[in-house]
Amino acid sequence: VFHNECSFAAYNGKKLLWMEKGEKVLQKKGDGKTVMGTVFIRPCHGLFYKVCIEPGKNSDDYWCCESLEEQTRAAITLFDTLHPTKQGLWVFDNSANHAKQCVDGLDASLITLR
Repeated sequence: VFHNECSFAAYNGKKLLWMEKGEKVLQKKGDGKTVMGTVFIRPCHGLFYKVCIEPGKNSDDYWCCESLEEQTRAAITLFDTLHPTKQGLWVFDNSANHAKQCVDGLDASLITLR
């Protein structure tokens, strides 16, 4: 099961305009409203468990480690329900959120090997 996240802003992308010669365009400030999507993807069924938020002032909270932990726990519960005889391998891309550790999580760097 793979995890990925991305965000899009209202004014993202290449800006093309049809204008008369000599006219100037008044550009919008900033990137505009942002939408962030975070999803788990399974090879067998594609998109699996997704969350979309609109982070920003007077909107949703920003995506943080606790949000990822909550989404992961819910996705694992759903995975276990759909695949009761299977064990999932969970793959995360590199992100600052992924470097954090759950409060009750195991830390592989502290495991003593014999």
